[in-house]
Amino acid sequence: MIFAAKPPVRQAKDATRTIPIVFVLGADPVAWGLVDSFEKPGRNLTGTMESNPELTARRLRLLKEAGPNMTRLAILYQPGTLTEAGYQDILKDTGAEASNLGVINQTVEARDPSQFEKAFTDVAVAQMNGLIVMQSPMFAAQRQAIVELAAKYRLAAIYEWGFYAESGGLISYGANLPDEYRRVTPYVDKILKGTKPADLPVERPTKFELVVNLKTAKALGLMIPQSLLARADKVIE
Repeated sequence: MIFAAKPPVRQAKDATRTIPIVFVLGADPVAWGLVDSFEKPGRNLTGTMESNPELTARRLRLLKEAGPNMTRLAILYQPGTLTEAGYQDILKDTGAEASNLGVINQTVEARDPSQFEKAFTDVAVAQMNGLIVMQSPMFAAQRQAIVELAAKYRLAAIYEWGFYAESGGLISYGANLPDEYRRVTPYVDKILKGTKPADLPVERPTKFELVVNLKTAKALGLMIPQSLLARADKVIE
């Protein structure tokens, strides 16, 4: 058996079609061509997906709560991390939530780190004052650069994983990563007892955490409401 996390899952997949592979992945395994579907992986791979795209609209609500004056929102996205259908669903749900909150939203793309500066420049030119950074293994690996650009352009930004806030991001809300790694243990146990990976559905996160960085809030001139801080799993001061 092979256990792999994040981008190395692709290398493991290319290396064998017979050895069982259990993964923890931040991107959509269907969009990446790793499995046929979440319900029936159909191959020698299965595991957990750290991301939950349905939370994007909820992140918008949290960001608006943290910065009530936010009126123009950018969504930073790396093409290829989700299926097109999944991406369109996210845009629809987030657009509806933005409309309810009186927020104008638009997407900006970055396929690799060389496009970060242009993406943030476009956001500044469009006079956006809020940012949602969507899930992407590449974004996660380059999180320090993204956090620094958000600070440079004075954007109130929300991210998926806690390590973004720990790196200086304003807010993160998403899967509890240690829990995701613990949840692959049953996969390993079942496969070692004879179950085929193709018969074990890929699972989405079940435990989430909210992290708020008050240092970054202060630098942005934001006063985070106590109602939001009370719900946070971790507050960085």
